[in-house]
Amino acid sequence: MKKIIYSILSILFVPTILMLYSYNSGSPGGKTGSTGDGGSTCTQCHAGTANTQSGWITTNIPFDGYTGGETYTITVTGTHSGVVKMGFELTAETLSGTKKGTWIITDAGRTQLANANAAVTHTAGGTSLSGNTSTWSANWTAPTSGTGSIKFNTAVNAANGNGMTSGDQIYTSVKTVGEAAVLNPEIVSVNPDSGEQGWVGNIVITGSETSWNDGVGVVIFKYHDNTNITLTPANFTVSSNTVINASFNIPNDQQIGMYDVFVDNISMENGFEVEELELNPQIVSIDPDNGRQDSEGDYLISGSETMWTEGIETIVFKYHDDNSITLEPQSITIDNDTEVTVVLAIPIDQQLGVYDIYVDDIMLENGFTVDILDAITDELISGVNIYPNPAQNYLNLDLPEGSEYRIVAIDGRQMSDFKSDNSTNKLNVSNLENGIYFVQVKMNGESFTKKFVKN
Repeated sequence: MKKIIYSILSILFVPTILMLYSYNSGSPGGKTGSTGDGGSTCTQCHAGTANTQSGWITTNIPFDGYTGGETYTITVTGTHSGVVKMGFELTAETLSGTKKGTWIITDAGRTQLANANAAVTHTAGGTSLSGNTSTWSANWTAPTSGTGSIKFNTAVNAANGNGMTSGDQIYTSVKTVGEAAVLNPEIVSVNPDSGEQGWVGNIVITGSETSWNDGVGVVIFKYHDNTNITLTPANFTVSSNTVINASFNIPNDQQIGMYDVFVDNISMENGFEVEELELNPQIVSIDPDNGRQDSEGDYLISGSETMWTEGIETIVFKYHDDNSITLEPQSITIDNDTEVTVVLAIPIDQQLGVYDIYVDDIMLENGFTVDILDAITDELISGVNIYPNPAQNYLNLDLPEGSEYRIVAIDGRQMSDFKSDNSTNKLNVSNLENGIYFVQVKMNGESFTKKFVKN
């Protein structure tokens, strides 16, 4: 009878020993103590109570959390004094206990998949130690965005190697990681949001949930109705994750209208408008501003806010008191947007007086004077000085001694006639009507005329 009992006990005991030794080559699965594993740990087979440890699970997941689809390394490290072997199981779940992510074995000698590939456990060769410590690692690919926080649970068996369930120590550890915020980067403002053709200045582009400190490759404005028409900054500077400063020099001929603003692959539709340049073109001067009858020379006409390089159709000088009397240049040379050189050949019988200058549809009133024909030398020119000009009551004349001078109205009428006995003469002009007059100086058969204004 005793032999029969011993035989029965032997039959029951042998499978138990085989089962215990079979776990030497890996966990049966579902023993991490996680919610999804029903809280079950290795204590279901090994005696004792599981001790909770912090910091036994480490990862290279950033502090901000994991990103869906990215792969990370998860490491379990267990330590126990006097241990002979160590085994483990590791899993990843949502807070409610649903297994998530994909495990990838990176050290097949020490680790393998378990629990229908939802966990990682040790192999027979993975129970070896380094001193009192054992370490296992595997890669984990994060689930799709929107999964939420993930808990990594592990149970570690520090075994004494006696082949029995007694004397072993079970440890558990948990690490929770959050999901990185899913950004929705966008451009929220462009300041200023418009500029005229020809405008030069700085534009501030502001973003939301942008990470521009990580690097910006391209800043470009594209014409909304034809993206082949572009406007690019001369340079740009990333001031912060959400601010870019860009310097622009908008060409005079830039297409007017709305432009979409692009910073790399994010855009703001109709974020900037190029406005038509509103110019106030003017003729500001002609140099020289007078010419004598029967003379020919070059004259430089200067403008402001003009765009003469686009073309000039007509330049004409019109007598101020009778626009039917004109003087037209022999040739026109456009030097740049604000300067044009003309060659004038003034006929000997050209009407004396003041002429308005027309360049297409802009005009400089009283801009040019046709003077009396002179026979003149440099010596006579250097000896004549008239001031102040304009004059109100008196006109001072520095003239060569012995010269003769007269005052001539713009219509050719002689107003007075004098002889200069001194080098400096003071002439009372208070009785003259306001307007333009000429002082004609004669000496030794030569003459020289200078214009002055009475006001």
